[in-house]
Amino acid sequence: MIEAVQGESKIKFFLRETFTDPLCPRFQLWHNLVNFFIFLSCASLALETVEEYSQDYPLIFDIIEFTSVAFFTVDYLQSWYFSPNRARYLVSFWGLVDLLSILPSYLMIINLTALQGTKVFRLLRVIRVLRVLKLAREAMRQDRKSTRLNSSHTD
Repeated sequence: MIEAVQGESKIKFFLRETFTDPLCPRFQLWHNLVNFFIFLSCASLALETVEEYSQDYPLIFDIIEFTSVAFFTVDYLQSWYFSPNRARYLVSFWGLVDLLSILPSYLMIINLTALQGTKVFRLLRVIRVLRVLKLAREAMRQDRKSTRLNSSHTD
């Protein structure tokens, strides 16, 4: 578990622990939720390409999209906020993947009708699949940390 920084509020410590401490149960829960929404949004994106489904269930696809984007936005913002170097995170590969996975949805929400007719925005949503790679990388990093922590306790 991580230690509270002197002068840090309880809320900030709670959030930092939730989003950055792999040994915290809330961290695992958050990552499981993000994994679920990555899977759900990718499945929804694939099913939405079937014309019959996209015509019969547009509300369901919209609900999945907006809910997923809300989770991905919180994940992006927390990654930025708790990053040791916020400016570097914004232009890092994973920071750009996170941004590009939510940006098309926000551009569609503000209704850029001249661009909305193209499939470019929907195609950019496929970038969400790259988030799976990010989560795999994080899982491997956490596993190494846990292994080191456990080995230091057995010494």
